[in-house]
Amino acid sequence: MSSPATFNKVDLRFAEGLYVHRMQAVKMAEMAPSHADSAEVKQLAAGMRTMEAARTRQIEGWFASWGKPAPDQKRIAAGTGVEQAVSAEEMAGLQKLSGKAFDKEYLRLLLRNQQGALRLATEEQAGGTFGPARQFAASVSATGTAVIPNIRKLVK
Repeated sequence: MSSPATFNKVDLRFAEGLYVHRMQAVKMAEMAPSHADSAEVKQLAAGMRTMEAARTRQIEGWFASWGKPAPDQKRIAAGTGVEQAVSAEEMAGLQKLSGKAFDKEYLRLLLRNQQGALRLATEEQAGGTFGPARQFAASVSATGTAVIPNIRKLVK
């Protein structure tokens, strides 16, 4: 049996990718209270912010146990080394929107973010070896499968 901190490249890619996706989801959700029009979008964003902030802290714990740094904001913004669901330009564009235009773009970007997280979770489940990451990937898959249809409903 491997030690709890034993991980492979798939686990590291999952953690780095998901960390970036979760940080982006939190940043987008933080915009919603002052930019969104719809009460449903504001409620969705509040739930995402709480859930994703907790998940981010959990992933930071893995990096610490592996002796690896979490992706820093400068590296993420530069788009080097870590896959992003939302580009820096799209994030800046979202910040400039308000009302129904914000709602539409927020939901579009959140949908892409969640789909990317599902893809990362599938990869982790197929090739990861770190038990907590594999369990986390199963949770991401279950949550994403439930959240994505709700996001699609709001888009309409």
